[in-house]
Amino acid sequence: TYVITLKPLRPMVDGQVAVVSFQNPAGGDPLIVNQKIWPKLPHITLTSPPLTCVVKDKPYSVSIRIEDASGTLLQSIDTTMTSSEDQTMLPD
Repeated sequence: TYVITLKPLRPMVDGQVAVVSFQNPAGGDPLIVNQKIWPKLPHITLTSPPLTCVVKDKPYSVSIRIEDASGTLLQSIDTTMTSSEDQTMLPD
């Protein structure tokens, strides 16, 4: 599972969502997560579905879109995540 924590630098408002596209280590289509942003929380935690085929030290791309209630893009973030462990070392 990918876990990303964001700390808002300005106040968030009701109706905003994070749309996250995680590269699928098993191949195929990216894993897409739509997560509501709770404006009163000090941070936003984004979590992917369970993963398979993770390779140690391989960067996997992650794209995050912060959208308002109407779907208008407020911010986009492109980054990578790298596992320090191979899938064979991770629990099921």
